[in-house]
Formats: sequence, C-alpha cells, structure tokens
Amino acid sequence: MRVKVGLIGAGGMGRRHLGALARDPRVEIAGVADTDEAAARAAADEFGGRPCRTVADLADLGVDAAYVTLPNAYHAAIALEAMDRGMHVFSEKPMATSLDAARRVAAGVRDSGCVYQMGFNRRFAPAYRYLKQEVAAGFVPLSANAKITDGDMLTPSWYINPALTGGFLYDCAVHMIDMVAWLVGPVRSVAALGRQSCYPDHDDIALLLRCEGERPVALTTCGHASWARPTERVELYGDHALLASEDMERARHTTREEP
Repeated sequence: MRVKVGLIGAGGMGRRHLGALARDPRVEIAGVADTDEAAARAAADEFGGRPCRTVADLADLGVDAAYVTLPNAYHAAIALEAMDRGMHVFSEKPMATSLDAARRVAAGVRDSGCVYQMGFNRRFAPAYRYLKQEVAAGFVPLSANAKITDGDMLTPSWYINPALTGGFLYDCAVHMIDMVAWLVGPVRSVAALGRQSCYPDHDDIALLLRCEGERPVALTTCGHASWARPTERVELYGDHALLASEDMERARHTTREEP
C-alpha cells in the first residue's frame, strides 16, 4: 500500500519535493496545500493530488504524512498542527526559528508518536557519508574548520527578511551546524561575530563552537560570495590526519605518511 502524502507550501522547494515524490512508486500524492490557490492548483495539476488551502483539508483526504516546505517561520506551527491531526511530518529545515518553538515540536513528536524528520540532506550526500563512515571506523576529529557560502541572497524573495527566515544562519549555514554536531559531537557553547555587509540581514558570520570533549570548531558563512565551487567545505583534524570534503561529492582522507 502506498503512503498518502500531502505537501504544504507549493513554492520552489515544495515543487522540488513534489518532483521527487512523484517519481517514487511507494508514494501517492494526495494533496497540495497553499494559501495561494493558483500555486496549489498549478502544483497539483503538474504532480497530482487535490489543491487545498489548509492542513485540515489534507487531513480530510486521509493523508498519512505531510511535507512542510513553507518559509522558515511557519515550520513549527504547521508541523505541530499536522501531528495533532495524526500525520507524520517531513519538515524542511529549520525545525523552528526559536528555542521555545523547537521545544514544542520536540514535545509534540513525543506526545503524538508521529515520525518527524528534518530536511538535513547533507547527511545523505556522498562526501559527508564518507566522512561519517571514517569517523565510525575510528577517525577521531580533535578540531575542525567548516565553511558554507551563498552567491547571493535574492532567491526566494523572502530570503533577506529575518521575520520569515529567523536570520541568515537558519538557511544554508544550519546545514553546516548540523554537520559539525553529526561529525564532531554535540555543540556545548557558541561564540559569534557577524556584520551586515551587503544585505539588511547579517550576511557575514563567524562562529566558534565548542563541541563535546572540549573540541573547537571554526565555522564561517557568507551570503554574498560568488557561486564558485566549493561553496561548502569541511576539514576534520585528527592525530596527524585530515578528513576533508568539498561540496557534497568530493572527500579525502590523508595522513602525515600519506598526504
């Protein structure tokens, strides 16, 4: 039996997910919800399902799982409503744009018994899976350096509105924060320095993270670099050894003896 999926947020990211779901034989796209009726109808016409306006409309269709692909500030409330209605949830990152809202989502997952997943796609990318595999095999990252950049902050149009994004760190940089926690260890403290260089939001940020085991990590992010690759890079420093990745496809493991 196929999983009946409903999607909330028929913008660019939502349409990407619909394209992937439409190619999966395990999935039936039951409905597409958006407050913009034209957007919901266009997406439903292209990928299948019924155009809807609300989470309640999707629940009426018997949806098993909801995809939340709205601007960041709406993720938590919509995910909570979907779980309250018995739907499992895939939410684009971030979980929420405040700690209080994130705690409510975590409590909602526990109370509802629903499956909840955030869209941290780097965990499934070949380069980062290789790094994780090497760490699992015994490589111990003692410190690390990471960076992720954007060529601009113009798409989508709400990208530079902190009221909708929660701030620049909640966009691409949150992927790298997740990678640090996944590869090095839980983050125990954070120091940050940022400035508004080219956009109304802080678009240049440097973080110093202290991970479990007193391991330092430097992380930088910029919203006005070029699109020259690599736009993201991770370096994990071990005992006279290095694990390094560039973007999501390239990675290497070097040692003092085999550089």
